[in-house]
Parts: sequence; structure tokens; C-alpha cells
Amino acid sequence: MQTQSSFRSRRQPARHAALACLLCLALPAAAHADSTPPASAPAATAVHRFAQSAQPLADALDTFSAVTGISAAARSELLAGKTAPALQGDYTASAALDHLLAGSGLTHRTSGARNVSIVGTGSPPPAAHSTDTAPAPASNEITVLEPLLVTSEGAQRVLVVTRTDLDLRQANDLEDTLSIDPAVTVGGSTAVAQKIYVRNLGEGLINVSVDGATQSGSLFHHIGRNTLEPELLQQVEIQPGTGNAADGPGALGGAIRFVTKDPADLLRPGESGGALVKQSYFSNTDGSKTSVTGFGRANDTWSGLLSLVYADYGEIEDGEGNSLDGSDSQQQVAFGKVVGSFKNGQTVRFSYENLQEEGNKLRRPEWAPGPANPSFYMEVERNTGTFGYGIRPETMEWLDLQFTASYTEADLLQVGVFGPYRGTIEGLQFDLRNTQRIGAHTLVYGIDHRRDEVNAGPSSAPQTYGEDGSVTGLFTQNAFAVTDRLTVNAGTRFDTYRLHDRLDQDFKHEGFSPNLGAAYQVTKAFSLNANVATAYRGPDINDAFRVDIASNDPDLEAEKAVNYELRALYQKAGLQLETGGYINRIDDVITNTLPWSNVYTNAGELETEGFFARASYTLGDVTAGLQFNHADTTLDGQTATRYQYSSLVSSIGDTWVLDLVWRPVDQLDLGWNMRLVQGIDDIEVPFAITGVAGSTIDKPGYTTHDVFLRWRPAFTKALTVNLTVKNIFDKQYLSHGSVEDLTAFPGFAAVHGAPEPGRDIRVSVTLRF
Repeated sequence: MQTQSSFRSRRQPARHAALACLLCLALPAAAHADSTPPASAPAATAVHRFAQSAQPLADALDTFSAVTGISAAARSELLAGKTAPALQGDYTASAALDHLLAGSGLTHRTSGARNVSIVGTGSPPPAAHSTDTAPAPASNEITVLEPLLVTSEGAQRVLVVTRTDLDLRQANDLEDTLSIDPAVTVGGSTAVAQKIYVRNLGEGLINVSVDGATQSGSLFHHIGRNTLEPELLQQVEIQPGTGNAADGPGALGGAIRFVTKDPADLLRPGESGGALVKQSYFSNTDGSKTSVTGFGRANDTWSGLLSLVYADYGEIEDGEGNSLDGSDSQQQVAFGKVVGSFKNGQTVRFSYENLQEEGNKLRRPEWAPGPANPSFYMEVERNTGTFGYGIRPETMEWLDLQFTASYTEADLLQVGVFGPYRGTIEGLQFDLRNTQRIGAHTLVYGIDHRRDEVNAGPSSAPQTYGEDGSVTGLFTQNAFAVTDRLTVNAGTRFDTYRLHDRLDQDFKHEGFSPNLGAAYQVTKAFSLNANVATAYRGPDINDAFRVDIASNDPDLEAEKAVNYELRALYQKAGLQLETGGYINRIDDVITNTLPWSNVYTNAGELETEGFFARASYTLGDVTAGLQFNHADTTLDGQTATRYQYSSLVSSIGDTWVLDLVWRPVDQLDLGWNMRLVQGIDDIEVPFAITGVAGSTIDKPGYTTHDVFLRWRPAFTKALTVNLTVKNIFDKQYLSHGSVEDLTAFPGFAAVHGAPEPGRDIRVSVTLRF
């Protein structure tokens, strides 16, 4: 049986605008302020400003959640008849809860990255917030299972994919990791070909980082820019749209931050060490993955972890049972991290990752197999080293200093038509910032710098062609409470870009990127947020597999983006409702124009207009969420297509995501996820491609269903079993993030994205020692 999706529509702005208005009117006229701290700040150390009077404890906890963005869950009978004292001033989340619960006979315990449970003081302790083989919670404790966490950072909303989300779904690649949100689409059926699109804007316009190390540059325009192993991740933060000045340079379309695990994320209270061994099987590719992680604490100062992952996958089968040539791969990952915690709030971190993947890949891995797209041997390797230092003395509100430095080297070897060819990108960067609290102000300021170098050539002379570029930025961001209801965020950054290209041309561009946002708390449950943010980006190094032939227009201008967003949020008693609209404009977009010029120039204005809506509700052991995203993207008035603009943009149909998680007993989690993408008809194809004016293509819609189960048997804390069925109805479809089907046009018989995998039954067993 297959589900059929016949959702097709021409884009109808008036209809969608009306729907947006209805969604706004559906929100109750009551909610809370969106004044959460940056998602990257640990919940235990981020400071929040409270202005609460003495009130029933249940109401006080609602206000606490509104201010911090941390869900505080408790059974109603525990709170009945209890009153919380007044809470005035600046507190960490933990200190605020201690104050509110003082004398109540209750305490709080972490049960997730941004979740706490309110329990009786005699309750046994839960596990650390890692979900790997965690023991079952006590009977009077609630673990909140939200399908997606939404916080605020500076002038923009941030979507957080937690370790719980990744574990429940057995995330195995970028698509598994990011597609829980309808604003994000990952196109490309094989991991090496996957490209990320956020609100239609591609990874070439997004600042993507791993533990603060920006993944800049492109090795090959026919593969993705980002390869990662989800087993290493603690959470993912997705910021759609231009936002905070402290996000780093060039975030024209937003930012995605991958955060890896710390030893403390795996250690349980009272433990000094342990190990995790996980074995997974994937039916679609007849593949397997083995991961081994050891972690421990040497003393009160030092802790560390080491992870080794090896995966071997055969060829992918699509929904019709066809094997996709060139889709097999072998991957191995080694990751280590050492963390030191010292007196005076000092912390140091060292981490290193080596990722290698090899296999027979298509000449153009993002296209479908065919006579014009044969497979060749390919190797990809990435090495990333990161050092971090922080100091935050408890007695000095003016000092919260963070320094991060990293080095990344990415290398691609393809044994292709013209023999072995190699491309390499090296990046060195640092970020130094301080967070200072002055009265009602929280001020972040600092400097960041990145230098990138690309080289390419035959494997016998891999540095034949090369370019290098750099960007240095100064930034400041200030959040301050104007009144007890109104919070304002304002900031700017000044960036200097330099590029020395293959033809010995030198470019220098400088510019400011200001932003302004405001959150107004209408009631305790209802808030409004509005912001406008800009970003500036100069020309960057070229694709490693194009640096030998591509050049830059001598008059190349910097790209400039502006993002407008308005949203409303209601949150109370397990219910969250959110809706908003956005406009993103990027002037002077840099690309090679049709018909496939090798000269990069400013192509015009890229504009995206859209809106989103989200509803989630937690009732007892069940959490349900429904999300929607609509975006229209044009370049100089023409609908933008994936084939034309590759990593810059792809038009995605209206997307719905329905998510349901149920915990019938403490040891069992069950879930279902549905993703529905509506089709787009009559997309105009440029004359430069078809040679015929008025030619159009369609992007058919599709619906996929995934189900998942996680079992942690009561008789042991050492075992977890996961069962996931991806694409349960074996749907045959082409992702809207993949290259469109242009095979109907003469000369384009090979231009067609590869279909996505069909049904995949995944089973994993995790043992904890």
C-alpha cells in the first residue's frame, strides 16, 4: 500500500495571507513574553530577570517557564494549595526554582535539555539529561516530550532539536536530523549529496557550525557542504532568517549550530565513568553501524569522552525497489573531547573529529544514475580541532568571557573522467566575546575572525589552483528590559572581507549589519515579537572543483540581506500556539548566471516571503505537534529552482509536519511522524535552458510516514532497544530539495535528482556499562 499525495497548487498569495490571518486570530489574546536566553547558553548558568509577586505555585511556575523557556512539569496534586514567594531580580533558572519551591516540600530535577520535573523531595534521582539508556522516571515525575523546542536568541527565533528527538528517530544523516521542522528541507538521497535548505534558502547562504567552528566553503558543487555523524550530537539549533549580530559573519539566510556531546551529558549522578556500545541495522541498504563511546571523570576537574563509529551501507533502494547505482558507502568517525572545570568559573574544552567516507559515487552525486552520470571512486575526509576557554566568576557580573578557536581541513578525491582529482579547503578561525550584565542590560560584545584557503588540481599536483579569503568582524548585541512587559534586543556587527582569487584579483568589502527586535508580554501566556535584522557578506573562496575554471567579475559587490519577522506565541498548561510571517531580501546575490557562465557576478535580488504556524499539546503521557511552513522565493521576480542555483535556493512546496509521541508506560516510547509537502505547478524554466519561451515544470507533492519505538526494559538500566520504520508505505518521491526533473527538454536527459529511499526498517541495540 502506498499513500498518494495529489496536492498541487499554483502559489496563491492571497489565499495564504488569509490563512495566516485566521491562524493569528485563532490564538487566544493571552500569553507570555519570549524572553528566553540564547539557546546555546546552558540552562544552569544563564541569568534571567524576574519580577513576580507572591502567587499560587502553579501560576509562578507558568511565569518561570515564560521567562526562561524551560518547561517545568508537575502533577497538579503536588502543587495544590501551595503558594510561591515573590521573586524579584536576576537569577539562574536553577536558583529561581530553588527560591520558588523553598518550604514547599518539593524539588526540581532535570529531565531534558530544556525540561525540568517538579517532584517530592523524597523521590529517587533521575538520570543525567542524556537519553541513552536512561532509567525509568519515578512514578510522581513527568518527562516532557516536546516535538520541537522554540526559544529566542537576540532578534530571532531558534528551533532546538534535542538529543531525545535524535534518539527516538534513530537519526542517521542530515535529513533525519533536521527535517523535524517544516521550514527545513534536506535534498539528496545519499548522505554525501545532501544539501540543506531553510525557508527555501540553501546552505550557501547559511552560517553552519559545529561547536562554534564554521563549516565554510564548498568542495564540490554536486555534493553537500556538511557531513556529520548524528551519534555525536547533543542538540541542533536552527535559526531561520538573519538574526543576532553574535551569530557570526555572512548569515544571510540564518544559522544552524550543531552541538556535540560533553562527557557530562553521558555521566549519571555519582558515576565516574562508563561506556556505550550501539549496534544498528538498516534494511534498505542492508547496512550496519557500530558505535563505541567511552566516557569518564578523572577527578573533580577533568572529564573526557572518546567515540568511534563505523558504518557500511549497500546501495539504496527507492520506493519502487530500484537500486541506485553509486549510493553505497563506508564511513568511519573518530571523535574525542576533554573538558576541564576549574575554580573561579573557568572551563576549558579540547575536541577533535576525523570523518572519512569512501565508496563508488556518481560523477554528480546529486543527480540520478544514468549513462551520462556514471559512478567513480570517491573519498571525503574532514578533520576538525576545537579549543575553548571560558571564565565566569560568580562575584563578577561584568565578566563572562568565552574564547573559541578551531581548525578545519576538508578533502575530496574523485577518480573521474580525467583521472584522480583532489580539492582541499582549510579554515582557521577564532571567536572572543564577553557577556556583561549592567542593570537591566545584558550586553554581548567581541571579535571574530576566519581565514579560508582552497586548493585543487590533479592528485599529483593538488595545489595547482588556489584562492584564499578572510573575514574579520566586531560585534555587539544588547538585550534590555524597558518595562516589566517589554524587552528590546539591538545590535550590530562590522565585517571586513578580503579575497585573493585565482586570477590574482584582490577584493575588499566592509559593511555594518544592524538588527532590532522587541518582545512584548501582553499577559503571562501571550506575547508578541517583532524584529528586523540585516547581514552583510563579501565574496568568498570558490568551489574546489571549479576553482580551476571559475573567475570573479572585477566589479563584484557584497551581498546584503534584510529579514523582517512578526510572530505571536501562546503557551499555557501544556498548550503552545505560535504563528508568524517573514520577508527576507538579499540584494546583489553572487552566482554564475545562465547559460552556465564561469564568471561569478551579482545576479539581482533574491526575495522570500512566507509564514509559519505551530501547535503542540502535552496531556499526560502524550505530546502532539502540528507545524506548517509556506515560502515563496524569487530571483528578480522569477521562481527560483534548485537546478539553477544549487546551494543557494530551492523552491519548496507548502509543508506540514505532524508529530505524535506517547509513553504508555515508563519504559516505552512510541511515536509517529508525518511530513506532507504540497506540489508546485507551472514553474517557468528559463529560455537559456530550454530554448523555448514559456516552458514550465512541475514539482509533485508527496507524503511520508515514519513510526518509531524505544524500549528500556524495567529489569535493567543497561539496555535500550530502538525500532524505527522510515517511509513506512514505501513512497516513491523526489524531494523538493533535490534537482528538479528536466528530462523532458532536449539536451537535459540526465538532469534529474535521485529519488529518496523507500521503506527502511532500522533496529538498534544499545548497551551501557
